[in-house]
Amino acid sequence: MWLCSAPYASSQISLSNQTAAPGSSILFPLTFAAQGASVSGVQLDLEDDGANLSLTTTVDDALKQSEKNLFAVDLASNHKRVLIVGQNQNQIPDGTLLNLFVNVSATAPQGLYSLKISSTVGTNPNSLASSVLATSGTLTVATSGSATPL
Repeated sequence: MWLCSAPYASSQISLSNQTAAPGSSILFPLTFAAQGASVSGVQLDLEDDGANLSLTTTVDDALKQSEKNLFAVDLASNHKRVLIVGQNQNQIPDGTLLNLFVNVSATAPQGLYSLKISSTVGTNPNSLASSVLATSGTLTVATSGSATPL
């Protein structure tokens, strides 16, 4: 019996860390880096502080170019499942996959709020599982922060 060990590549999905003021909205780009992996579909969960934050998702150019569709469903008030797939075998290119518009409650206390990415799984063009690593982001709510206006 021969065992061959091939290099295994894991793609990466990540959110940045940002600052916003109470009552504002801020854009969080969710970025994808293939890092040598062949990925044609992704599923992930997004979790936030449902009491002080709300999320809305929109597609970005990388998804449009790969002819993929975005499906999102709220599993709870602070838990969203996202599926990115298409009726093709096109690989998802590096870049911004989707944008998260985060609305901060006007009564949100100052502090750090996690935007957690979990349960990530990918598929390659042959419908086989592909490893996808996730880096969650944080939102710092501060009254005199450098909020990004929309």
